[in-house]
Amino acid sequence: GDLSFIDAAIPCAASVCTKSRCEVLIAPADKLLELLQRFPGVIAGFESRLRYVAEAMLERHRSRTEVAASLQLFVGCDLGFVDEVAGYGEQRALLLGDAIIEEDNTEGLLVALEYGRCSVERSGEGKVVHVGEGAVFGERTFLGMSETADATIRVATPMALMLEIPRSGLEAALKGWPELEE
Repeated sequence: GDLSFIDAAIPCAASVCTKSRCEVLIAPADKLLELLQRFPGVIAGFESRLRYVAEAMLERHRSRTEVAASLQLFVGCDLGFVDEVAGYGEQRALLLGDAIIEEDNTEGLLVALEYGRCSVERSGEGKVVHVGEGAVFGERTFLGMSETADATIRVATPMALMLEIPRSGLEAALKGWPELEE
């Protein structure tokens, strides 16, 4: 299989037949990811391939507005408002070990994980949990309910695709929709 799809829950459509004796090593995806996280330099040899796959996936992925409209946060909002907020966002691809949000960061970034898995880490606790596709984080600082992020979110699969919307984008969009500022 392709390294970029480890733990992605994508079914493999191919089968392999051999005419001679063959030895096979089957490694569980979670153990491979643990190994890659422990030795991140291993992924450096695959980085260009991962970036290529990520860019190809982003080109064929849902639009920023479609992703934002699917978030519980925007349920019931006018699609024009959601489109405006999403317009301030950016769809990104990050690689294994990259930090998406750092603990104590004050940026106020809303992140919707579209592909891959991430680990949630807290000072003094280490990895608290893993979150997968569909997870949203940063909403407390994005909405101004908290001044700083209370955890670091780090990519835990070879790559992850996400939509990131800064609080400044929400604030700018709200200026045109004063009835939503509550």
